[in-house]
Amino acid sequence: MVPTKLQIVVSMAVVRAREAVCWTQTEASKRLKIPQPDLARIESALLLPDFPLAVRLCETLHIDLASFYDCVEDEKFEEANNREARHVYRYLPMRTLRFHPNLDRYITFGILAEVHTGQAWRAVMTVPDVSCDAGLVWQLTDRCTKGQLHPRQLSEVVLKELP
Repeated sequence: MVPTKLQIVVSMAVVRAREAVCWTQTEASKRLKIPQPDLARIESALLLPDFPLAVRLCETLHIDLASFYDCVEDEKFEEANNREARHVYRYLPMRTLRFHPNLDRYITFGILAEVHTGQAWRAVMTVPDVSCDAGLVWQLTDRCTKGQLHPRQLSEVVLKELP
């Protein structure tokens, strides 16, 4: 089953918020009082939490519940017009430790593009070493996922975003 845009947005928000507080899935699931496999399925966009769990996720991980509203409205519009996306894409930041003779070791962030195959996510493209600014790459991956950018266009979008 292909995940909905809302499932992907919720998934990314939960992963980002959990990583921001440096919790493992095990620790977060204990605090949320849910089984760890359920949290893993939410983070993989395979499970959409019901409303009480969504509220608990937002309160525990400091996520703005209202931020999901636009995705729900977009999906209602698509359903009303009988338009189904043929593929669902998600974009994730990739953290890489690099070495340069003049700079020594440094951390850089790239972008991984994945497509949902109906049962799992499959990597289709990477753009390595986009920026050393993690925030910039996170924002870019969020916009690409929410806008369902086709991976063919990723390199062009990255070039436009760089200063």
